[in-house]
Amino acid sequence: AVVSTQSTGKILDISGCMLKELPGTIKNLGNIEVLSAARNKITEIPVEIEQLGTLRTLNLDGNLLTELPDFLSRCHSLRKLSVKNNRIGVICDEVPMMEGGW
Repeated sequence: AVVSTQSTGKILDISGCMLKELPGTIKNLGNIEVLSAARNKITEIPVEIEQLGTLRTLNLDGNLLTELPDFLSRCHSLRKLSVKNNRIGVICDEVPMMEGGW
């Protein structure tokens, strides 16, 4: 895992760590702006993501996601969501299209 504090904010990169889930304690990350959890085995996006009020970029490429939950529509600071190479068959109507698509 790589945690970096830069002038633009905080970045957490937990890509390729063989995680099966993002822990509920992720809500404690405070002012994180970029979360990359690509190339894991994550099957669902935890509702606690909604509590990351400064999260601008969420990268979940290469996981085992099957749907995008409706609570993502309440993540008002989220500008980029990347979920390439997953198993997504359901995208809730409430989830808006992000910059650059899915």
